Amino acid sequence: MNQTPAVVTRTMNTQLDCDGVSAINISVEYPELTDVHPLLSGMLINSYYRHYASGILRNAQRSLYPQTAKHCRDCIASGTFFSPVELRSTFTVTFLQDGILSLYSDLSTTSSENKYVTRIGDTWSIASACPLSLSSFFPKHTPVAKLLTEHAILQVRQRFPQDSVLYYNDWENRIKKYFSMNRFYRVDDGLAFFFPQYSLSLYSDNIPVFFLPLDTFE
Repeated sequence: MNQTPAVVTRTMNTQLDCDGVSAINISVEYPELTDVHPLLSGMLINSYYRHYASGILRNAQRSLYPQTAKHCRDCIASGTFFSPVELRSTFTVTFLQDGILSLYSDLSTTSSENKYVTRIGDTWSIASACPLSLSSFFPKHTPVAKLLTEHAILQVRQRFPQDSVLYYNDWENRIKKYFSMNRFYRVDDGLAFFFPQYSLSLYSDNIPVFFLPLDTFE
C-alpha cells in the first residue's frame, strides 16, 4: 500500500562578507518530498528545488553582492552604520492530495531602505513530476485569463470604498496588464492567483492574492 507523500523542509544558510563585515545574510528554505511513488518522480521534483535553492545563492553572489559590497565599503569609509541585507526564501504548501502538490515560494530581500518580495507558484502532478498549467483545471476552451481578471476586478470593487486608497487609480488596467497564467497555486477550496508586489498598489507590503472557488472551474 502506497504511503501518502509528505513534505519536509530543507535549509541552506550562508553569509557573504565584505572586508570582515557581514554584507548579506542568506537563508533559503525549500521543500523535499518523501514517501513518493514512483520514486523517480520524487527525485525529479526534489532535484528541481535543490537547483532552485542553489540558484538563489548564485544570483546573490553575482547580482546582489557587488552593489551591497560597494555600499558596505562606502559606509565603512564614511563611518556610517551599515545594516546587512537579509535575503530569505520560504515556502508554503497549499495543497497535497489527489496526486497534486501545490505550493508557493516567497523570496524577500530586506535592506535598510525597503523590503521586496517575489512570489513563485508551483503546482505539480506528482506521478509524472510535470507542472500543471492553470488551464488544466478548467474545461477545454475556457477563456481562463478573461475569467480570472474579471473575477479579480469584481473582488476589488466589492472591497470599495474601504480599500480604495490602497489601489492605483488605474488598478483595473493594471490587473489586466500584470495578470499571468503562471502566477497561481491550488488551495483546498479552489485556486489562488496573485500579482507582483506593488503592481496594484504602491503602499502594499503584501502580495495581492485573489481566490476562485472550486465550483467555478469544476
